[in-house]
Parts: sequence; structure tokens; C-alpha cells
Amino acid sequence: MIPWYLIIGGILTIALVAGRFITMAVVQKCRDKGDGVGCTCCRISCMSAYDIFALVCTTIWLIAGTKFLLGIYDKVNYATHRPNEDTCDEVLFKYAFYTIICGWIAVIVCAVILICTRFCQCCCYFLCCKPCKKKPTDV
Repeated sequence: MIPWYLIIGGILTIALVAGRFITMAVVQKCRDKGDGVGCTCCRISCMSAYDIFALVCTTIWLIAGTKFLLGIYDKVNYATHRPNEDTCDEVLFKYAFYTIICGWIAVIVCAVILICTRFCQCCCYFLCCKPCKKKPTDV
């Protein structure tokens, strides 16, 4: 069952990354074609909505994988390299375990970045380096 979890998770990740590129291309085309103000607001909300959707999908998949993987912890076959139906291969289990740990770290980091760059104007203000671009004052 672990190989199917990893295969479907990989397909899901590739689909979400491809969807992000497609969404970026569509929004950029809209921005180039449109009048600037409406497309900029639309661009931020569309990209944020897609990022939130991708983050929720990834989180749900990680929750399912964590629950499944922790449920079969007792069935890991450490003694032999020939697992039967009732046991799980140690290497496959450890690979899935470390993949899930890396996935949770990535979800937490992406959530913090998403919150800081999309919803907190103070952080976005400093990240865009607007304080560095001071206009000279007229005397």
C-alpha cells in the first residue's frame, strides 16, 4: 500500500506544480492584456487562492499518509528482506516516513511564506524593499 501512496502523492505534486505554472501563465496573459489595476488585484487573489488550494490538498494528503504510516509501524519487517503480506519492507517504510517528515516541513514553511507575503502588508512592504526606493523630496 505504501508504493501506491507514494505514486499518487508524486502525481498529485506534479499536477499541483503544473497547475501553478498554468495559473501563472493565464494570470500573466490577463495582466498583459488588461488595464493594470484590475489585473493586479485579480492576480494577487487568483494566485493566493491557488496557493491555498494546493496547500490544503498537500496537507490532506500528508494527514492521510501520516495516519496510514503510523498505523503500520508494528508491521515493519526488520528481520528479513523478504516481506510477506502481513509485513512492510523496512527501506520502503523509512523512505515514506522521511518523505512525510519533509512534506510536513515544506507545508509549514510554505504556509508561513504564504501568510507573510500575501496577507501581511508589513512583511510584504519590507520584502519588496520599498523603504530602499525612497523618492527624493522636492526642495
